Amino acid sequence: MPNGVFISHASRDAEIAMTVCRLLEERGLRCWIARRDATPGRDWADEIPEAIGASESLVLIASEGTSEAPFVHRELTMAVDSGKPIFTLRVTNAELSKRVRFLVGTGTWVDAW
Repeated sequence: MPNGVFISHASRDAEIAMTVCRLLEERGLRCWIARRDATPGRDWADEIPEAIGASESLVLIASEGTSEAPFVHRELTMAVDSGKPIFTLRVTNAELSKRVRFLVGTGTWVDAW
């Protein structure tokens, strides 16, 4: 079954990301989040592209750690390249790097701090 939402986040935001995942799934949206859904022992470099490809959209949990998280940059790039809509949930009032702002574009931003 395809995932509705791929959740991208910096490691330090894992708890918030899991809460967002739970809330979305309670409302009927299937999510893929590495902490829960990655196969133990399997290379994330194989799993993450597959999960993004199977998802309809990406939710970015944005905070101070986002701009320095290399996996987040790769996930955003893959979502953009695949034409996936990106929804940004800012959980702190942190300024995002130019690169992250460029990748998320003018899509939907929600401030939740």
